[in-house]
Amino acid sequence: MAFGVARLSRRRLIGVGVMFGAGALLAACQPAATPAPAKPAEPAKAAEKPAEKPAEPKPAAQAPAAGAGSKILLRLNGIDPPGQTFANDFIAKYNQDKKVSVEIDYTDWASSFQKITTGIAGGTAPDIFIGGGLWTPVMADKGGSLELDSYVKGMKDWEDWYDVARKDVAWKGKIYAIPYRMNSRGNIIYRKSLFQKAGLDPAKPPQNWKDALEMAAKLTQKEGDKYLVAGWHIVFNPTDSTQQYEDALFQMGGSYLNEERTAPTNNTPEGEAALQFWVDFAEKGILPRQGMDSGVPNLNAYTAGKIALYPGWPQDMLNTKLNAPQVWDDTLTASPLMQKIRSYQIYVDKYFIFKKTKVADQSWELVNALTSPEVNNNLGIGGTWGLPARKASESAEIFKDSRMKVFVENVKYGRPRQVVPQHFDVQPAMGRHVEAAFKGAKSVKQALKDMDEEVTKILKG
Repeated sequence: MAFGVARLSRRRLIGVGVMFGAGALLAACQPAATPAPAKPAEPAKAAEKPAEKPAEPKPAAQAPAAGAGSKILLRLNGIDPPGQTFANDFIAKYNQDKKVSVEIDYTDWASSFQKITTGIAGGTAPDIFIGGGLWTPVMADKGGSLELDSYVKGMKDWEDWYDVARKDVAWKGKIYAIPYRMNSRGNIIYRKSLFQKAGLDPAKPPQNWKDALEMAAKLTQKEGDKYLVAGWHIVFNPTDSTQQYEDALFQMGGSYLNEERTAPTNNTPEGEAALQFWVDFAEKGILPRQGMDSGVPNLNAYTAGKIALYPGWPQDMLNTKLNAPQVWDDTLTASPLMQKIRSYQIYVDKYFIFKKTKVADQSWELVNALTSPEVNNNLGIGGTWGLPARKASESAEIFKDSRMKVFVENVKYGRPRQVVPQHFDVQPAMGRHVEAAFKGAKSVKQALKDMDEEVTKILKG
């Protein structure tokens, strides 16, 4: 049974771009924006995001007649209608080949966490469900996900998954999920023509914080107090604000939690340097304290031509390709910045198997099929411009573009997130203090002090 990589229409790309923009981040915090039918949402506004409206569902794949085999309920988050068509066709053939009865429950990312936690509490969760970047310790802590170590030991290709992806699905020495897609927001994205206009060499993107600040200052275009083009970009909401700071903290060699993940470690010299790096863009007049806005719903500021240089997501590239071909043709990409080290965070979406499932073996077999490159390149990567979670998925069509290939090459700099069971509260708490510092409501030192005090209270319950 082989499913090749389908050629994606503009309609599918737009739809998936919206859904992934909303889902990946809500998942990754995750890190959603209200989708619009015409243009993809800026991924950075996923939770970054107001609540996402679910895609109009296609009829789920019909299960075989009663008695035809094991019944498996599969929940998929944030799949657009064309993606649902692919999934339905795949599951219909899978049911026929495997003599099982798989049914698909489509839902949106915005409500997915509440739905699954409610189901787990009532003992009625799907046999297989998708989770985002914050989910591993939460599902393990709630007793909602099956430990997969015994299954993984029998995998011949587990090493094909990137190390950062394998680390993400482990909690306290146990494996709780199988990754299917990754994401990262620290990739340098910039405009070739604006570099040339500012007297900069497009072949020499910034390598460290000093480069970024100096180049961004030259790239900024203003008329009086009005910013025409900002030399840098920041996305505001509690989720995004802290994720941007966290990448800088990793580049300083720091961490936002201690090794045991029992206490915050932001009020440190590393934390101060990382937050000050971001605040400097506002204090030096490179970027307005309120950030830059495209002025058009679901169009990111870079696509609108208002940003010259910034660290961004793969989905920002999708937004640009679909909505601003001239900007897309003028776009170049580079590795994340380095201060003490070159680093950024990796966000991982994954498949869980419900701990109380009565069809564990059959669910495991289906997860293996879903994460195979020929299926996952369609369902998990190709239409969404997500990053591969395993080397075999580097074959996805989108990575033939040299600029997108850079995003894959950057994965070697990725670190897994320092996630805890309370992270759905920790993340927005950190973000509020980052935003307060950037907007000048608090000093950097006060913001970090207050941040650690609030996170400590959350961790202690």
